[in-house]
Amino acid sequence: MTELQESSIVCSEMSREVGEQLFGTCVRVDVWFLLEYTRAWGAKAFEESDLQDNVKNWLNGQLKAVPNSRLHFIRQGAAHDSISFYVGIAREQRPHIHKFVLETYDDLVLLDIPKIITGDVAEPTNETLFLVCTNGKRDRCCAKHGVPLYNAMSDIAGESVWQTTHIAGHRFAATMLCFPYGLCYGRLRADDARVVVEAYHSGKIILDKLRGRSCYSPLAQAAEYYLREHTASYGIDDLKLHDERVDCVDFELAGQLYRVQLDAKLSEWASYQSCNAPGPERVTQYFLKSVQTIERI
Repeated sequence: MTELQESSIVCSEMSREVGEQLFGTCVRVDVWFLLEYTRAWGAKAFEESDLQDNVKNWLNGQLKAVPNSRLHFIRQGAAHDSISFYVGIAREQRPHIHKFVLETYDDLVLLDIPKIITGDVAEPTNETLFLVCTNGKRDRCCAKHGVPLYNAMSDIAGESVWQTTHIAGHRFAATMLCFPYGLCYGRLRADDARVVVEAYHSGKIILDKLRGRSCYSPLAQAAEYYLREHTASYGIDDLKLHDERVDCVDFELAGQLYRVQLDAKLSEWASYQSCNAPGPERVTQYFLKSVQTIERI
């Protein structure tokens, strides 16, 4: 493939054209570290940042120590006098966020992350956060679709909306995370902004835009999608995960236990995971085999 052909790849358009599923594509994360960083973002924002080595080492240490954790840079236009740092506990039941306002990045190393996660220190904030990926250095689709969505979201939800560096899944741009629940959406446009904000504040999920909840594995995310579709259940808190095996997932819904059986297959088609990917790949797609009622709870 020539350089000209490579530069013409638009991964989000290709993903739509092949009919790639949105659901089952959210990264599995339990604890999110969200750090305000208003300086330039590179393709690898954290690694390429000018944070001091002691701060980078501390953050890397937290990521290694906390299972299923992830770091994002966030920003809202111009720099502030202070630095916001959020720790999001995106578990299924009673998810919450802790907010810290720092004077310098060096203040990060004074935080006791294990105690924050267990709730032994710091009260959760009642803030809602919407994070839109806008990092064009990572993938041009994120800038093309993410910036208009961020602007539209900001007009509606104000300071609840942040730009972020990398949600994963450029081909689903515009992508967005909603906290504290850790809901991930994809293929959003500016016209979707009001619907997303109103649905989230109403405790509802927009099913046709849902990539998944970060507290679930991709298999469970797909099972959640199919069960919600089958039962027309759209409340964020409607489902409770009971069990997960190789090809099926059990959820409780309204006092009833459901078993969702799935068939995971590699796609027949191949598509680009990002605009800069070296070549197309086949990806896992999830197909519903059955939804069964197991027992009353």
